[in-house]
Amino acid sequence: MKRRALLPVALALAAALAMPAWLGLRRALLDHCADPASQRSITVVIPKGAGLRQAARILARAGVVDHPGLFVLAARLTGRQSRIQAGEYALSPAMSYRRLLQILSRGRVVLHTVVIPEGFTLRQIVDRLAAAGLVDRGRALALAHDRAFLDRLGLKEAHSLEGYLFPATYRLPRGLDTAAVLARMVHRFLQQWEKIAPLARARGMSRHQVVTLASIIEREARLDRERPLISAVYHNRLKKGMPLQADPTVIYGLEHFEGNLRRVHLATDTPYNTYTRTGLPPGPICSPGMASLRAAVEPAPVDYLYFVARGDGSHHFSRTYRQHRRAVDRYQRRRRR
Repeated sequence: MKRRALLPVALALAAALAMPAWLGLRRALLDHCADPASQRSITVVIPKGAGLRQAARILARAGVVDHPGLFVLAARLTGRQSRIQAGEYALSPAMSYRRLLQILSRGRVVLHTVVIPEGFTLRQIVDRLAAAGLVDRGRALALAHDRAFLDRLGLKEAHSLEGYLFPATYRLPRGLDTAAVLARMVHRFLQQWEKIAPLARARGMSRHQVVTLASIIEREARLDRERPLISAVYHNRLKKGMPLQADPTVIYGLEHFEGNLRRVHLATDTPYNTYTRTGLPPGPICSPGMASLRAAVEPAPVDYLYFVARGDGSHHFSRTYRQHRRAVDRYQRRRRR
């Protein structure tokens, strides 16, 4: 056999012999970690626009990898060199290069849990999100009143995001744009709204009217069983053209409120003073939960026109003003003791 004919055979044999060694080196590199015995969890932030080499340097400074150059090589061997995603990560020196690349390329960022209770106002919600580092407070408040932003979210009837940031438990990553965080909360509201939209249409109520009434119910009710009763009182008053006389709306309309509602406040006319004005206020006063939204479109079949707090979280309901005055005297006298 000629030497030239033997050359391909020799090269193939050499490659076959070298392949196991190469695969072993590749496996060793991908399985390498900075410190196999480490128990530390290290928070690492990869900024937007960071390339592979910059990310490798950030990881090395944090102590997550020990050889940034080898980490770059590992990324190229796995084809993940262009897939590193920005975000906040919880990583460990005990993680292999393979595992690190999987986490970074799939964007498995840290999710922060934030609880938004029913009845929180827009400002309370924004303050809680900002305290968790999830939004920029100033930008969030500006967007909450931005007409174009509201229209893009499908809230053409709303004057702001008050009432439309659905109260729930959210798990959100830091670094998400403020607009995206607010949009996610509005999307949650819209999902819930679809469950009661047919009931609202049947009652002839717009979405804005439902949310506004539900927000008042939310601030008045302490017990779920009383939400439909409180709703009935307001529906009955609206039908009769009576003012709602809801203290929470008065408080919402005051620029400064020190915590003690007085007669002068009830007499101070604002768009939200339901003592001086009839009908619903211009918009919601807080973010209502699903129980209050449903109560707004499903009031109890009763003819109550009044209610007063008993002081234990429940309310006494009355049909006539005379009955109501007796209840007020009774329960206010009890609270004064």
